[in-house]
Amino acid sequence: MSQPLGDQMAHLAGAGQLACDWLLLTAMLPLFGLAVFALWVAPPASDGCRLLVRRLWAALRFMALAQLLFLCLVLLARVSAMAGVGFGGAVGLASRVVRQTHFGRIWLGQAALALAAGAVVLSGGFGRRRSFMLGLLGAGELSLWAASGHGADFGWVGVGVYFVHEAAAGLWFSSLMGLWLAGELAVDAFGQIAVRVSRLAGWCVGLLMLSGLFTAYNGLGPDVTHLFFSRYGRILLVKIAVFVTVLAIGGHNRARLIPVGGEVGRRRALMRNVAAESVLLLGVLALAALLANTPPARMRR
Repeated sequence: MSQPLGDQMAHLAGAGQLACDWLLLTAMLPLFGLAVFALWVAPPASDGCRLLVRRLWAALRFMALAQLLFLCLVLLARVSAMAGVGFGGAVGLASRVVRQTHFGRIWLGQAALALAAGAVVLSGGFGRRRSFMLGLLGAGELSLWAASGHGADFGWVGVGVYFVHEAAAGLWFSSLMGLWLAGELAVDAFGQIAVRVSRLAGWCVGLLMLSGLFTAYNGLGPDVTHLFFSRYGRILLVKIAVFVTVLAIGGHNRARLIPVGGEVGRRRALMRNVAAESVLLLGVLALAALLANTPPARMRR
């Protein structure tokens, strides 16, 4: 009886860790991506986009505060998985894990950056300097996240490539969020943003594909059969399938619906497709969190 109970506890701890990692990603990536969107993609407020600016800053505030909560949950979930205890027991062990483990030191760095981001968004209203600071803090958090994953097994090159992969995913996902927030703007302003988002998404897709090849090889090794006969490989295949679906929707948007022009029907169709892309990308982030918690196939003996 004790062995099945232990297995159940381990599965619950693993599921909790996966869920917390996914939640943190859904806040951490947009914090970086929306800050970049506010700087490079969104027209300035003088162009009649004050509504978009207010919405972007509200979204940045929400993400900055949400990631503080999710960071605490990630710490408790990781301690729970390490020690085989519930969240209540993990609270008492958390400080020791932070002081004495590699994960704890990285988590502490992320927490410091997240607190700084929270201070920035709560210190005042929107400003390009504040957006730039948020972008830098978000990039620092993504770097530490990359250093805590499988990329660390391959030194600074691996961490750098994983960072590029995460940053590109964050920019793509956040640009779709920004386009959705701009949905009520005038036709000219919305069309300008839609074109910029399409161009940015194209660059992000290229970076994702190149960095994805590197990370896939690192995870699978030279044996192609790992792609089909290992858990890591099968999860990667599902992630690729969802990514290709999102890519197809984005390609249709770029070819048929952008530039939007003055047609209300095309604009509505674009917004529906953007919503579908965003939901699918949330699924990609969940699969990315699952891969991060799955031993690479190259380690299988």
